[in-house]
Amino acid sequence: MNTQVSQKGINNLNLGELTHFNFDFGESTHNTEPSSQCYDMSKYIGFITSVEDENAAIEHNTNLMLTKFRKLYYDSFGWNEFLIPETSHVATFPQSQSTQNIKHSHQVNLTNNDLYDVAHIFAILDANNHNGPFTPVPESIINSSYWNDLKDIVPVVQDRLMAAGWLGDLSEITGEIFLNRKDISKLQKDQKNEEKQKIINQFGAYYKTLANVDGMIMAGNATNNQYEGKKVSEIFESFYGGGSLPGERSQLKSSIYLKYGESIGLQNWNGHCFENSEDWLKKQKSNLQTCTAFYVMKKIGLDNTTTTQQIDLESLQCDLKRFSESLTEQDKRKGFVSQALNDEINQTSSIGKIPSIIKTCVLIWNGFYNHVMSLDSILSSYLDGLSQAIINTQKAN
Repeated sequence: MNTQVSQKGINNLNLGELTHFNFDFGESTHNTEPSSQCYDMSKYIGFITSVEDENAAIEHNTNLMLTKFRKLYYDSFGWNEFLIPETSHVATFPQSQSTQNIKHSHQVNLTNNDLYDVAHIFAILDANNHNGPFTPVPESIINSSYWNDLKDIVPVVQDRLMAAGWLGDLSEITGEIFLNRKDISKLQKDQKNEEKQKIINQFGAYYKTLANVDGMIMAGNATNNQYEGKKVSEIFESFYGGGSLPGERSQLKSSIYLKYGESIGLQNWNGHCFENSEDWLKKQKSNLQTCTAFYVMKKIGLDNTTTTQQIDLESLQCDLKRFSESLTEQDKRKGFVSQALNDEINQTSSIGKIPSIIKTCVLIWNGFYNHVMSLDSILSSYLDGLSQAIINTQKAN
């Protein structure tokens, strides 16, 4: 039986050497011609101002307006019920030409960078205004008597701000690698790494990463009450500049990536690396597992969206059995996994998918698929990319 499980299950026992992947932090000049379909930041700020003027009757509560702007881009079940549940009741802006202009301007042009994913800024600032713990499983399922012991093993990310920004982007990468693992597994080693790098390039593109860097710095400003009482357009102008006046972003220069590193928990830069890198990687590995489970959960059916992703139930049962065999009888996860192995699953409805989704997520957040998702390599490569960005910008300035 163990042989059969080993063949069908996913082996993650031999980690081997870490593969290095490339993360572009946008510190280099991108000399490509800006897309004619993208607006520059000053034009985009003009759209923000128009939306504010159209909704002047709404109380100009800064946090409320940031939520409404965030919902122009991210207004899904996962965002409103899991990630920032305090905002689920907030209505979106009435539709207008100005809101349509913003919704169609997910990417704008910045100096020396042909693209910039401005939607990340709203996601990060809104999460910062409602920061707190985050778990990938609905409370109704955690507290259900059907799921014995689940409440004792479900993980928590203490910082939604991370999950809404850089950690969320990394979870898209590791989640997509997991969901495409069967196709990737058929490739040779070099081809596997090339395919994973393509996923990194897509979901961790420089224009997203660059926005995460800025968003975390802006979140720090908000935490220090620098944005209190300001209009959203004024927040953007103070950071990006307006008219002939430079913004904070242009003045940061060589310190921008160092400041970002510190904002995500890295400490004591010594000119080459952060001195707490090892502890940081260990902590973020656990967080990334949880966020990846959330991404996979949304992708395969719990976000009220149509999806073609299906779970291989036979392999899932084999993987659960291997995981169960690695646990001692005293381990609190043992009871849940034993029950999960005996469950009948029906994937013909979204409700019927929930058991298989939860089982998959339990394996993800307990590290069973870490090697499949290249979790260690993704995190260490991300940290390397950030370190190199700090060095490059310090040399340039």
